[in-house]
Amino acid sequence: MYLKNLYLKAKNYPLDLPFYFKSGSWVIGNKTVVQLVNLLIAIIFTRLATKELFGNYKFILAILSLLSIFSLPGFKEALLKYVAEGYDNIYKPVRQMVIRWSLVGSLVILLISYYYLALANNNLFSKIFLIAAIFFPLIFFDLWKNFFSAKLEFKKLFFFYLIQSIFLLITIFFVLLFLKNLLLLITVYLTIISLFNLIYNYQGEIKSPGQADEIKIQNVKKYGRFLNFLQVINLGCENLDKIILNIFLGPQKLATYAFAIIIPKILREYVNSLLNIIVPKLVKMDETKIKDKIRNNLPLIIITSVMATIVLIVVLPYFIKILFTKQYADAIPYAQLMSLILIFAPLTKLVTKYALAKEKKYIYSLLNNYSQFIAIVLYFILIPIWGIPGAIYSTLITTLGQFCLSLYFIRK
Repeated sequence: MYLKNLYLKAKNYPLDLPFYFKSGSWVIGNKTVVQLVNLLIAIIFTRLATKELFGNYKFILAILSLLSIFSLPGFKEALLKYVAEGYDNIYKPVRQMVIRWSLVGSLVILLISYYYLALANNNLFSKIFLIAAIFFPLIFFDLWKNFFSAKLEFKKLFFFYLIQSIFLLITIFFVLLFLKNLLLLITVYLTIISLFNLIYNYQGEIKSPGQADEIKIQNVKKYGRFLNFLQVINLGCENLDKIILNIFLGPQKLATYAFAIIIPKILREYVNSLLNIIVPKLVKMDETKIKDKIRNNLPLIIITSVMATIVLIVVLPYFIKILFTKQYADAIPYAQLMSLILIFAPLTKLVTKYALAKEKKYIYSLLNNYSQFIAIVLYFILIPIWGIPGAIYSTLITTLGQFCLSLYFIRK
């Protein structure tokens, strides 16, 4: 009966069901493959590597992810909107801007490499960041993701992600099985990501012929700069918790934290990916109609979110012990606490997609900057005091703040 009511109420949602279920099946499949591979990689680490190795691995990837701001992620978001409106030829100008600024990122990483060599006396990290500087223009050269999403080619995206993920899983498995070498592990990871980005971006290149209109290029730059500014805080919120934890508590505690948040964050990413499907539809819909339909379905969204969260909290102890071994049993209470973000994430993500589609900069900036800035401040305050719980409290406060703002905006 509940599922029947869910289906009937979904007819009033801001999308058409045939489109949603057809596209959604590929997006769910895509996200399932990617997250399953990520989960398998984590499981491999629990059985073939020490906590210290995994913690250092996550620390390095967090730094690189933070520096991905130089790859202009905001311009990639803008690309999604303009390609959805039919301006495919905007792909090449955005690509050129991404490459140029990524080279600046490489220079920053070279400075980090020098710091570890000359000041921190850590030759291993110095070599790792030297290699990362070489690969940096390619590891975040992933315009193809937003381009094919805007073109609604979710089936193609599914197979792109599938092939890349399988290669990544196999190579990491053999590196950990035979060598357990952090330098080789990072090198293999960066090589595979870079190679597939080159191949897949070429597919986008051949689908975007012709020259873009100069006015459209300027519009993309203007909107992209705005979104990129917001991404500075977003990337800080996503990565500074891991960096601060590693600095204050070391790689072993970071490993525990990483396993505590992996399942709740995988599920949150599912929600975000599913909602990406409707961005092209929201671009073409009337703003008032979108807000009305969200308001009408608000009880359904909240009740479903609460029920899913309760189920997750109950099953997490069993999942963590089975998947990650008893070595990571200390992550269970932290994972249960982190699961509370799933109560607030669906509505927040939906309102964020609406703001992105309709260029509601004020709403988008508050949801993606104001509360996330608070989270970053809380990281610096609470993590040194409480460690892992401090990081999770910061995330929960942030998510709750975003949820309250979302309620306010849809009721205006």
